[in-house]
Amino acid sequence: MVKKTILVVLSLVLIPSFTEAGLFAGPDISYSFPVWSKDGSRIFYIKKVDHFKSTFLNFSSGPGEYIAKQECYIMSMRPDGSDKKVIIKFITEEENHLPDIYNLLILPDGKQLIFFLLGKHEKLERCICKVNIDGTNLVKLLDFGEITRIPDLFVSPDGTKIAYTKERYGDENKDIIGSVFSSWLMDADGQNNYMVCGEASEVKGWTTNGYLIISTYADSEGDAKLKYGNKAHTTYPEDVMDRTLIYDPTSKKLIKNIPHYFSSERIKSLGFVKYDTNISPNGKKKLSTGFSNGPIYIEDVDGKNEKILLEGKKHRN
Repeated sequence: MVKKTILVVLSLVLIPSFTEAGLFAGPDISYSFPVWSKDGSRIFYIKKVDHFKSTFLNFSSGPGEYIAKQECYIMSMRPDGSDKKVIIKFITEEENHLPDIYNLLILPDGKQLIFFLLGKHEKLERCICKVNIDGTNLVKLLDFGEITRIPDLFVSPDGTKIAYTKERYGDENKDIIGSVFSSWLMDADGQNNYMVCGEASEVKGWTTNGYLIISTYADSEGDAKLKYGNKAHTTYPEDVMDRTLIYDPTSKKLIKNIPHYFSSERIKSLGFVKYDTNISPNGKKKLSTGFSNGPIYIEDVDGKNEKILLEGKKHRN
């Protein structure tokens, strides 16, 4: 009689683990990359929904989960959080090609959004994209192929150029240290994509007069140099260090006659323009995002009157 009771109890405990395998759990919902419309009447943002599927691994490890379906949306709402609208959606159930959207920006004319798409959506995969603010005319600007880091996007003050930093892994055989960066520039329509400064360099932003600011490991002449480890036994003169250079997109020349240490003070002195789409056009409100479940906050620029506009959720702690 005791043995039968044990079997019944075991069956009640174990069978649900098998029958629940493959069912959806969740979802997790998060929000990110809020940006203001040009007139301040709308806020654009990214909404991500992860649907988890349960899977029974074995008796010792018990049930597990994986993301089986993902939804990514570019959305908009009013500054008070009302009137939410879907601008465009990316949905897939291909486990190895889950879509994800990063670095949402609005162009200075207020008519188009640019972003980086990681994953796959129809014929788009790992690329910089552009779409009208009403969701029409989604176009690919640039294929990225294999990537090691999501590229930050820097829009020129007049909205005609997009700069970014490309990253690749260092070469062990040549003893190149870590990741290697290079600075690139293209037209806002995706044409004329080219490298403006070699390895190792990174785009830092734009000046008010439309020059590109680049941080690079360079000599006193402004020539970029790779950073090597000990194996290569490569030594550089003392003048090779982190420096700030300026690139003129009009003449397509790198201005090398200002080789100074890279610093925030140096950036300011060059007339750095901060393209901050988190600050409202009237300069009174500021948007920010949190961690974990990805809420979006709005507050006064002085940090007062903070309010949660959107709050994500997790299906388990």
